[in-house]
Amino acid sequence: MLKLQTNVFKFGGSCFKTEQSFNQSLKIVEKYHNEPLAIVCSALYGVTDKLIEYGNSVVNPGDIEDAPDIFLSEIKDKHMKFIDTLIQDDDLHKEMETFIQEKIDDLMDLRNHIEQEGLTPENHDYLVSFGERISGFLYTEYLKSEGFQAQFIPSDEDFLITDSNFGNALPKLNVCKKNIIKKLNPNLEEKKISIIPGFYGKNKKGQVTTLGRGGSDFTATIVGWALSEEDNFVNCIFWKDVNGILTVDPQYVKNPKLLKKISIKEAKELTFFGTKILHPKCLNTAEKGGDHIKIEIRNFNDPFSEEFTTITKKAFHPDRSDKIIKAITTLNDIAMITVQSDAMVDLPGTAAKIFSIIAEYNINIIFITQGSSENNISFGVYAQDGLKAKKLLEKNKYFGSNWFKVKIEMEAALLSVVGAQMVHKPGVAGLLFTTLGNAGINIRAISQGSSEMNITMVISRDSLERAIKVCYSSFIEGNLPTKIAKW
Repeated sequence: MLKLQTNVFKFGGSCFKTEQSFNQSLKIVEKYHNEPLAIVCSALYGVTDKLIEYGNSVVNPGDIEDAPDIFLSEIKDKHMKFIDTLIQDDDLHKEMETFIQEKIDDLMDLRNHIEQEGLTPENHDYLVSFGERISGFLYTEYLKSEGFQAQFIPSDEDFLITDSNFGNALPKLNVCKKNIIKKLNPNLEEKKISIIPGFYGKNKKGQVTTLGRGGSDFTATIVGWALSEEDNFVNCIFWKDVNGILTVDPQYVKNPKLLKKISIKEAKELTFFGTKILHPKCLNTAEKGGDHIKIEIRNFNDPFSEEFTTITKKAFHPDRSDKIIKAITTLNDIAMITVQSDAMVDLPGTAAKIFSIIAEYNINIIFITQGSSENNISFGVYAQDGLKAKKLLEKNKYFGSNWFKVKIEMEAALLSVVGAQMVHKPGVAGLLFTTLGNAGINIRAISQGSSEMNITMVISRDSLERAIKVCYSSFIEGNLPTKIAKW
């Protein structure tokens, strides 16, 4: 039986836009602080971008005189504005001002390394970690000034240990779990709030690493997973500037529905194929917690509304086939590359060669499909990488021969429909393709993941909006004829 609930918050940059945002967060902390609570913080809004500008200006000052000093001054001033507005106690104000100056001095020292070594991956990760390490300390002291017990726990001090893939590091989960339990359990037992800077950690050599896109969300689910045990249920709450996950992007459909309940597996499919509210790797870590962890996405500006998304291991079962598709997501800027050869049938390892060439140049493959005749393989990449990927294959001795043709379609888009019950109900794909075909929409390629929870189609970019509206009307608003919709 679950005996204890721990809440893990993640406050993103959208929650730390202004000094008033800190005051708004107090309402939330006040409601939850009597339960065990840990809070993961992002950098103040806009600070990470400013740090990157600072680093770039050191490497390439351009025409602006003293550009690095200007950016550094802006970074300091932004944090000092928060302190000046929020902290009334003179001694605490002085302590926080000293901390900010120490970090600015660290950034000035880093400037020397960047000037000598360039903006290496190691220097870059250390640089951009300053946003979270400053905001985490600032928020800890702010909570303490408001009467809460809180402790700042830096992520690179024997806490979040990762591999050395700078810019997109992955955690050493078993090591992280031991560290997190050791550091957080005493605070949780005493109802002291642990404040953890998101986005960064360190490798075994002690070098600072960052977790890539969605890194602070990732930190939150790593912490949540580590704390989720048989007798400890963890509720990870992501405070965003939206109510939760919508059934479709509102730029295409007015007033889309909110997905109040969705399974982790479905959410992973949505996030992978375009829904940017969470990152798939963040959900993958939460999934490891099984029944002992859930995720909520709530609106920071309307924190106690009943309109929010809950993500759990359990899947919701619809009662009609026109409700089987829960959400539609898109990537509207992709290129589809097709490698074709009649000789491919008799050449083992062709796919492996293609993907190793693409991976060597850090090009992300979004989807893969192969013709049933086995004489062609198509894959999608972001449009900005399309021509580069095509040229890499054509220049390769293996694929540059007369036996292979490499084609590219630049004006392509991905349309992906997601629903857990597509696994169990036959005929969904046929119904979907017929619906799109009747609307005059040509499907260039089809891909279905091994989970069978999504069907992904490549269509022309100029037909994307029409395709979305047709699918939304038919499968989410339930406008399929009743005789078709019932199974």
